[in-house]
Amino acid sequence: MPGKTGRSRKCGAQRRIRKHEDSWAERQRGDVMMRRESGKGGPPSGGRPGDGAVSGKDSFQGGLSAGGWLGDGAAPGKGFFRGSRQSPAGRRHGRKTGARIDYRDYRLSAGEWVSAVFQALLLCAVLDYLFYRKLWVLVFFLPLGIWYVSGYRQRKLTARQKKLTGEFRELLGCLSVSLRAGYSVENSLVEAEKDLTGMLGPDSLILEELAFMNSQIRLSVPVESLLLDLGRRSGIEDVENFAAVFVSGRKMGGNLSGIVRSASAAISDKLDVEREIEASLAAKKYEQRIMSVMPCGIILYMQLTSPGYLDVLYTTALGMLVMTGCLAVYAAAVLWGNSIVQIEV
Repeated sequence: MPGKTGRSRKCGAQRRIRKHEDSWAERQRGDVMMRRESGKGGPPSGGRPGDGAVSGKDSFQGGLSAGGWLGDGAAPGKGFFRGSRQSPAGRRHGRKTGARIDYRDYRLSAGEWVSAVFQALLLCAVLDYLFYRKLWVLVFFLPLGIWYVSGYRQRKLTARQKKLTGEFRELLGCLSVSLRAGYSVENSLVEAEKDLTGMLGPDSLILEELAFMNSQIRLSVPVESLLLDLGRRSGIEDVENFAAVFVSGRKMGGNLSGIVRSASAAISDKLDVEREIEASLAAKKYEQRIMSVMPCGIILYMQLTSPGYLDVLYTTALGMLVMTGCLAVYAAAVLWGNSIVQIEV
């Protein structure tokens, strides 16, 4: 009898526990339905994560209010990470967060195409007027115009990669601070996006990359694959090397904070050296540009002050041959001067 009484008491306690849990779950479902009708969604504040969720979508998108899983204060309906929001640069340029940029290639916009073609046509027209004065010679200057547009695109590409390198250095600085404070890599990226939003402005390239990376991390995409993809698309040796070393260090349990600090210091030193070189060569570059324009200025001055003095160079075959030789020497001198003042680190 004592054993039977004990078993009956145990069964009664189990029934009361199940009844209590059923009533609690019913109240939670009622609260969720009320919140969904009022547009709030998600479990009630202080509830257990995932309880009362009508579907997996509600549990995922509803996120957690204050006191939820991650404790990052994400508002309901915005996902687990703040990085799921689209970056200011993506909103301004009309690009979706998932649309990735290949920094190894540059596509000119409509305005940039118009500017590049106009500058190329102007250059061809000026050279034709100074060296030939014949309209049909413009046809032979078309390859020069194509070469100029290609160079214009390459300059834009180089400028964008330099901008990405500088912003990547700032990202490494933020990651280093967060990792030393004890944050995980995933949370460090979230904190870096918060910190860099006010530092870099709406046109930042790295902010758009961070927004995409954080949204993919929320979908359980490994950080390693995201960093390797960024290194591959960047076309920048420092970014590629950092991604490879970081992935290897994380797989082997290395000192990630030390890796980030050393990579940030290396990129900072390289940028500082480039800045010093540009400062020391600024005057030389200015002189080189003046010397490049000087021959054209002399020819134009002679044409304006003595209109008939150079007619023999434009009306005879020998004169056109001499002007062609002068143009070839002039173009070679300009290219040589540009190569001298362009120093890569």
